[in-house]
Amino acid sequence: MSQQRVAIVTGAGSGFGAAIARRFSKDGVAVVVCDINDTNGQAVTDDINAKGGKAIYVNCDVSKRAPWENLLAETKKHFGGVNFVINNAGATYKNKPVMQTTEGDFDLCFDVNVKSVFHSVHVMIPALREARAANGPAAIVNVASTAGIMGRPGLTWYAASKAACISCTKNLAIEFGPEQIRFNAICPVFGNTGLKQMFMGETSEDMFLKSIPLGRCSEPEDIANSTVFLCSDEASFLTGVALPVDGGRLA
Repeated sequence: MSQQRVAIVTGAGSGFGAAIARRFSKDGVAVVVCDINDTNGQAVTDDINAKGGKAIYVNCDVSKRAPWENLLAETKKHFGGVNFVINNAGATYKNKPVMQTTEGDFDLCFDVNVKSVFHSVHVMIPALREARAANGPAAIVNVASTAGIMGRPGLTWYAASKAACISCTKNLAIEFGPEQIRFNAICPVFGNTGLKQMFMGETSEDMFLKSIPLGRCSEPEDIANSTVFLCSDEASFLTGVALPVDGGRLA
C-alpha cells in the first residue's frame, strides 16, 4: 500500500475550500482543514471524519507567518508530513468604482490573496522537499480567478491580486520544477459561494451568466475536481498552468 498522502487546504470551512477538502478525502487523502472560522472549519472536519476520512482542523490566519508555522507543526504531529498545499483562502471587497476603494480594501486583497502564497512557500517548501525525498508527490495549487486574466469593472484591486497570484505561480513552477515540486493555479469564474454577492455590483446574475457559454456559475465541486486533478499522478507533467474553470467565459 502506498504511503498516506496529506493535503492542507486553507479557507476550507466553506465554499470552494470545503469541497476541495471533501474531494481529497474521497480519494483517501488525509486533510488538514484550515480556516479562521473555527465553527465552520470544525464542522467540515467532523463531517469528513464521520464519513470515514482522516482530517484535523487548524485555525490559520494565512496573512501571517506564525500561523503557517503552527499549521505545519500540527500537520507533522498528526500526519507526519505534507504532499499538497491548496492556497484557497481568499478575500475581496464589495464591487465598486476604483475611486471609492480604500487602502484597507487593497491591503485585504493582497494580504489574503498574495502574501498568503509568500508565507506558504517559505514555510511549506522544506516539508515538500521532505515529501519528494521520500518519493512522494509534492504540489501547491493556488486558487486564483478569471478576474486575474480578464478585466471587469468594479474589482480592480481584487483582480490585480489574482493576477499576481497567477504570475507568482508560473515563476514558482519554473524555480522549483527541477526539484519536482509542482505549482499550478485554478481560475474559477463567478462561483456559487457565500462571496457571490460581493462580486456582482450592479450587474444582475442573469446578465453575468449570459457571458458564460455553459450558462451557469461555477460550483464548489467544479473547483474541487479540478484542484484535486492537478495534484494527482495523472497531472504529474502539469506545472505552471493557470487553469480556467469557467464554463467557457474566457474562450
